[in-house]
Amino acid sequence: MYASSLNSMLVTDCTFSNNVGSGGVDSGAGVCVSGIANMIVSNTVFLNNRVTSAGYPDAFGGGGAYLAGATMAEFKECVFSENQNNGTDTGQGGGALCVAVDSANTVTVENCTLVKNSSVGAGGAVRLKAGNLVVRNSTIAGNSATI
Repeated sequence: MYASSLNSMLVTDCTFSNNVGSGGVDSGAGVCVSGIANMIVSNTVFLNNRVTSAGYPDAFGGGGAYLAGATMAEFKECVFSENQNNGTDTGQGGGALCVAVDSANTVTVENCTLVKNSSVGAGGAVRLKAGNLVVRNSTIAGNSATI
């Protein structure tokens, strides 16, 4: 799912599974958003999604989700499992989640489970490129990255 330049966005009780994100400079296989003023994702599963750089070696991406620009987001009671970032540049990453929001913005992960995600680059579970990340009462286990 791709969304850009919205005042608000609500995703609840959904499953994003077996998606592939490729092409373009930055992508998320499950969700890719930029410029969402207020985004809430709750009780949602991101399972076995995969992002590749597809000829863009310096591309960022999150297997489960990629967040960029003027985005404020909250993930509540979500599961990120077995998502992959298979980009070719080891400096990139985010098996489950890649956060590249504006420096004044915050992404919150609360009461979530991030397990068995992997990245060729940095951040088997989460890659924080820019912005702020708050993680509360969450389980992060069994993730892997080459860096």
